[in-house]
Amino acid sequence: MPRISIIIPVYKSKETIAACLDSVTAQTLGDLEVLLVDDHGGDGTLEKARRHLADYAGPVRFRFLETPYNSGPGVARNVGIQAATGEYLAFLDSDDTLEPGFCEKLYAAAAAVNADLVCCDATQYSLSGTETLQNPDFPSGPLDETERGRILRQMVTYLWTYLFRRAFLQENGIQFPPF
Repeated sequence: MPRISIIIPVYKSKETIAACLDSVTAQTLGDLEVLLVDDHGGDGTLEKARRHLADYAGPVRFRFLETPYNSGPGVARNVGIQAATGEYLAFLDSDDTLEPGFCEKLYAAAAAVNADLVCCDATQYSLSGTETLQNPDFPSGPLDETERGRILRQMVTYLWTYLFRRAFLQENGIQFPPF
């Protein structure tokens, strides 16, 4: 079983898919499974991804899946969740990239306390510069209602800043809405 499965919905991202895949193959944690879920964008993104990975011989394992028809990123992520075999799941959009130590650092943090969920800060790049998207510090373990409210109001809710234990999502029937 891989430590982490990274689920990437693929839809109309022909210009960015190579950088996305390069960021995944550059991860310092090699025990990864990557599920590219074709959501039928019709622009040749998946074919470009296959060509880009044709000569890749590294430790990351790639799998290609698809939705039955263009269904949106939620359905594509759910297809990935059902097929994933990793202990933890990460989600990445096909126009985003990960820092090289993302998987290793988050996995180490999760494994250290047997966490169902861990998160990190993110850097957002735009034409006007960079911005750090910072999550609040919060304690391990159960939180009272006041603490939960404080933390939830301050969370950076970008999906790609989280690592989820796969069993936690599956045992609790957690899925993405179909849009």
